[in-house]
Amino acid sequence: MDPQLKQIIDELKLVTSSVGDLKSSLTQRISDVEKTLGDRFQSLEKAAQLLDDWKPKIDSSMEDLRIEVGALRKTVNRVVLDMPTPAASGILPKPVSAAASPPAGKPVDGPSGVTSQKSDKLNRAIFIFKT
Repeated sequence: MDPQLKQIIDELKLVTSSVGDLKSSLTQRISDVEKTLGDRFQSLEKAAQLLDDWKPKIDSSMEDLRIEVGALRKTVNRVVLDMPTPAASGILPKPVSAAASPPAGKPVDGPSGVTSQKSDKLNRAIFIFKT
């Protein structure tokens, strides 16, 4: 046999061996990926089953809440309609206005709602300074 032909055949055997190794490696890799995908899909199916089991309970709770809110709305409407003064707006009665002037010698709340003798003295000082 020709030495060049023998060398070509040896190289073909080497290439065939390499292709076989690549094929087995690729087959193993594909099997691993399929197993991983199968495991992930199975865990997704479990999660979907849990949600399917949970949904009817939540739907029932939401329906109960709708019924309770409807009953509460009717009660509030009844309270508003049964109020003695038809001119009143809202649920709370109108506030009573404060006295026009305080009794003599009593301190008066300032604009901030706090009684302050200091602000009273300051106002007197400003009044005296302006006149």
